[in-house]
Amino acid sequence: MTAPTATAGPRPIRSRAWLGRALVAVLAAAALLLGSAPPAAAGEADDIHSGLNQARAASGLGPLNRNASLDAVALGWANQMVANGAISHNPGVSGQIPAGWSAVGENVAQGQPTGSAMNSAWSNSPGHRANMLGGYSDVGIAFVSAGGTTWGVEVFALYGQVPAPVAAPRAGNPAAPPAPGAAAQQQAAAQQAAEQAAAEQAAADAAAAQLAADDAAAEQAAVLAAQTALSTTRSALDGVAASAAALAGRDGAVDRDGAAGSSENGTSAHGTGTPDPAAPVTQRSVALSAAILAIAALALLWGRRARHRAAQPV
Repeated sequence: MTAPTATAGPRPIRSRAWLGRALVAVLAAAALLLGSAPPAAAGEADDIHSGLNQARAASGLGPLNRNASLDAVALGWANQMVANGAISHNPGVSGQIPAGWSAVGENVAQGQPTGSAMNSAWSNSPGHRANMLGGYSDVGIAFVSAGGTTWGVEVFALYGQVPAPVAAPRAGNPAAPPAPGAAAQQQAAAQQAAEQAAAEQAAADAAAAQLAADDAAAEQAAVLAAQTALSTTRSALDGVAASAAALAGRDGAVDRDGAAGSSENGTSAHGTGTPDPAAPVTQRSVALSAAILAIAALALLWGRRARHRAAQPV
């Protein structure tokens, strides 16, 4: 068994196209003189074509079109290798295929029993595989059994654009997987949002605690002010009552002295002991001010409590 060989890239020899056509004519005449050409195995060639496009699809490449003109060139060279009894490349392949190509390549093989085995042999050879996965649009294939062995040829050519890959069928319409790193980004965003929410909650708790402390301090101050005001009020009232009692007692004493008699000059014996009438008025003013202060302190306390209740969540 002879290992397959490959032409790894295009072979632009268009200037010698006439030489290739002449060679094909000579080979055809020789085949007529020597007898009928060996039969080509169409089924094996189809298997080669199928395996070729499967390899391209697995690599994300579009399929190659089966070209009848390229098939004819491939079959002509396969028969020539049979006649020569040796494997070799077609030196005139670029001039024998239809014009208009922009790239051309060729694979040849000998000795594989089936088209699938021949395709595998090409796939396992780096140079041949490069042609199979190359930037071509068309392919011609020949598989010939003759002389107790087999001969194979693949002719590749690019006409126009390289075909686009065919999307593999999918069941249903599953959601596309997340791009690499998207899950990590989403997790980081969620963590950041959680940290921000925790910070906002901590700030709200601190504000509530400060409000409660302020309310407690204000309540304590209001209570103290009210107690002081009430104490002052009671003291002032007690002072007013004492002054009034003293004044009443002294007035009675003056009246009694007046009734007992007068001095020679007609003045009261106790005229110099009359109390200051402004003293009770001053004490009453102090008492009134203290009462107003107590009322204001109680109002402040009530307002603080009302505001605190309004600030509580429902």
